[in-house]
Amino acid sequence: VAVKQASPPADLTAAERQAFRERTLLEARTAARLNHPNVVTVYDVVEEADGWPWIVMELVEARSLRDLVLADGPLTPAQAASVALQLMAALRAAHGLGIMHRDVKPGNVMIDADGHAVLADFGVARTDDSPTLTSSGMILGSPAYMPPERARGGRGGPESDLWSLGA
Repeated sequence: VAVKQASPPADLTAAERQAFRERTLLEARTAARLNHPNVVTVYDVVEEADGWPWIVMELVEARSLRDLVLADGPLTPAQAASVALQLMAALRAAHGLGIMHRDVKPGNVMIDADGHAVLADFGVARTDDSPTLTSSGMILGSPAYMPPERARGGRGGPESDLWSLGA
């Protein structure tokens, strides 16, 4: 397994730190609902004594798409198409449960030596019925891959994840 601690940025207010904690717990539970071969499996969420969550998930023996491209150069068109189809299958499964990833980017795509792609880090995921727990003005996600509607503060939907996949 891999274990990831969710620690808030140091400059948050007490209320923002509490919202961060609640959002992290909600998002980990959201990700745990997904069961798909192209999505990293979340097994459990554990809170330490001070209340900060640790997410226990599947260990994927792979490199991120970001690292792969930096080290080896661009994917071939066939490789890119294969990865895109696998990620579309992962997103279709997530969207079928009402879950939006909201941070599809090369650093969150893991590719093993056989070309199997897995979407990781549903860290800013939300469900259709998720409450908004972020502070006004906080942008969650990676600006370079963020669709215009989310950059303007909108919630976005499945089409937003597809835009990010294309980017």
